Amino acid sequence: MSGSTHRVPPNALSRVVLETQDLCTFNWSTQEGWPMGTTVAFQWIDEKLWFSMDRSEARVRAIRRDPRVSLVLRTGGQSVTVKGRVAFSEDLEVKRLVYRTTGDKVARLTGGDSSGESYAQYLEGKGSVVLEVIPEKWIAYDGSDGSLSTSPPSIS
Repeated sequence: MSGSTHRVPPNALSRVVLETQDLCTFNWSTQEGWPMGTTVAFQWIDEKLWFSMDRSEARVRAIRRDPRVSLVLRTGGQSVTVKGRVAFSEDLEVKRLVYRTTGDKVARLTGGDSSGESYAQYLEGKGSVVLEVIPEKWIAYDGSDGSLSTSPPSIS
């Protein structure tokens, strides 16, 4: 894929949704060009969106082929759509942080008693990959007042 990736920070409403949600719908394109999506846990760490996935999954191969993705997050009457590109991280320290944070979140969501550290070891042992979605556009909708905000602003 050509083109440079420019990180766009979230607008105010997007930030609120990011800080209160655990799951999002992660969307990518198949080799045949079909849009696909699945619900996954995400990590919002140091103003960055992180995910861990099993390296053998078809979606990982698809994302390596075409790193353009979108995410949809929702809470109450608010929703956020993120358009961005994926960068895979090979930094072991970053991977372990994302694995541990994912483990803590999964334990909290499932009511499990495993620690983030044991889940991190599991993910590392099975060779999971860590990827960052670098946002290029944020589209936030607030159903309470019908407002729509984008970052960067849309040109009419």
